[in-house]
Amino acid sequence: MDSAVRRNAFRRQVQGFGTDLDMPELGQRPFAVVFIRAPKIIEAVGPCAHVLANLDDGTVVAGRQDNLLATCWRRRSIRS
Repeated sequence: MDSAVRRNAFRRQVQGFGTDLDMPELGQRPFAVVFIRAPKIIEAVGPCAHVLANLDDGTVVAGRQDNLLATCWRRRSIRS
């Protein structure tokens, strides 16, 4: 994808966090996600890439370019 990332930007596993993200392009329900040792998209995406999700502070955490999908999280497991 036309962007730059920083590895392990969301720090160590014990400092990870979970949140719900709205991604209307992928459905109406929010995605329950976890950021653990995840990369962060640190430079603005290029003109061919589209931002799909941001954190509250504006950090880009999901994008799409052509047939590529990039995310910066793990999907939180749903347990019954």
